[in-house]
Amino acid sequence: MSSPIASNIAIIGGGLASLTLALSLHQRGIPCTIYEARPESASTPGALMLSPNALRILDSLSIYPQIRDLGFNFSTVAFKNAAEETTDLYHLGGAAQYTYPCLRIYRQTLLLALRSAAARAGIAIHYSHKFLSIASTSPTTGPTTFAVQTPDGRTTNATASLLVGADGIHSRVRTQHVAPSAPAHYEGRVAITFAISRAQAGLPADYPCPVAIHGAGGAFVLAPQTPDGAAELLAGTQVAHPELDRDGLDIEAFPFGIPLLVNLFM
Repeated sequence: MSSPIASNIAIIGGGLASLTLALSLHQRGIPCTIYEARPESASTPGALMLSPNALRILDSLSIYPQIRDLGFNFSTVAFKNAAEETTDLYHLGGAAQYTYPCLRIYRQTLLLALRSAAARAGIAIHYSHKFLSIASTSPTTGPTTFAVQTPDGRTTNATASLLVGADGIHSRVRTQHVAPSAPAHYEGRVAITFAISRAQAGLPADYPCPVAIHGAGGAFVLAPQTPDGAAELLAGTQVAHPELDRDGLDIEAFPFGIPLLVNLFM
C-alpha cells in the first residue's frame, strides 16, 4: 500500500476493543477515527473478567488506576462438585505471580473510562454512524473508501489508509469483506443469568467466589461484580435450546424461570 498506514486509520465499532486500539494508536502518534453504529446514549450491559495481561495493557494506557477500585479484585476461581466439595482452585491473577490481580468489572464502567480517555486524547468518535460497505480498496495504489450511514439516514463515503473491523460478532466488515464465507453460527446453547446479592444467596462468610459448581446438568456460576464482592453477584448457567430470533428472546415468553435455573445443575 503506497499510502502510509501510520495515518488516517478508521475503526468500525466503538466498543472496548476499538477504544483500546485507538488509545494505543494515539500513544504511538498514529491518528484514527472511530465509527460507532449505536448512539452515544446506548449502554453496554453485563460484566467481564479482565486478566492480568489485559490489565497490563490498560495500565500502559493509564486506564487501570481509574478502574482498579471500581470492580471486584480476585486471584482464583474455585471449582466445586455437586456435594459442595472444592475440587480445584484456578489462578487467574495475583500480584506475586502476575503483577496484577484479575478484575471483574461492569462493561459500561470500563467503556466510560475508555471513552473519557479517548476524549482527552482528541480521538474522534462518530456515533450513530453505521458502516455499510467498502466502496473501493487497492492493496497497492491507495486508501480504502467505505460507505457509512449518518444519523439523518444519508449515505456518505470516507477514506482511510487502513480500515479495522471491531464491530462485534455480527461484524459487517467480516461478513462483507474479510470472511464472507464464514458467518456466525448458533452453537445450540443459551446462558441464563440473573443478579443476586451474597446475602440473598445465603452464602457462608468463607464461601469462595467466583465459583463454578459442577453437577449432572452442567455448571452453575457465581461471580461477584461489585467492589465489595457482596452487593451483586452474577448467577447463571448454560442450557441447550433451539435458536431464537429477536422476538423469541422476549424474556416474558422464555420457558425458563429461577426455580428451574436453581435446579439445572443438581
